[in-house]
Amino acid sequence: MKDESALGVALNTISRKKKIATTIRVCDNCETPLIWTFAFPYCERFCLNCGAKGGMLGTGDDVPITKELRFKKRLVDAIWKVIYGKKGLLPTGQFGRSGCKKDNGSCGNHQDHLTSSEKEWNEIAIKYLKQVQGLFNDRICG
Repeated sequence: MKDESALGVALNTISRKKKIATTIRVCDNCETPLIWTFAFPYCERFCLNCGAKGGMLGTGDDVPITKELRFKKRLVDAIWKVIYGKKGLLPTGQFGRSGCKKDNGSCGNHQDHLTSSEKEWNEIAIKYLKQVQGLFNDRICG
């Protein structure tokens, strides 16, 4: 076997394909893929299905990923992107939004100076967040 040059080793290292995840973090209660978010104080993980919240350590279980779980994660992320988007659910507690013009770009508590438009969008987002809870339960309606 021929020794590879330093350049060859470096090129092989940076050209490797992205590692595909083999596990996914799911909710302890309902096994729905969890969302990583800063919407709730001290609760970086959130379950869109049952509303469970928890910190970054110890919340949820890492399980082997399946095609169904990967698909469900894409659905959960798409719904969350709309609900927590620019015009949607606002972070609660002492966490603000970056780019806030009222506090020179970094607000301490954005809730203290919401515009009427932000309040309306937040109320709509909360309404739909409640409506999607239970969406991923494995029951058949009919």
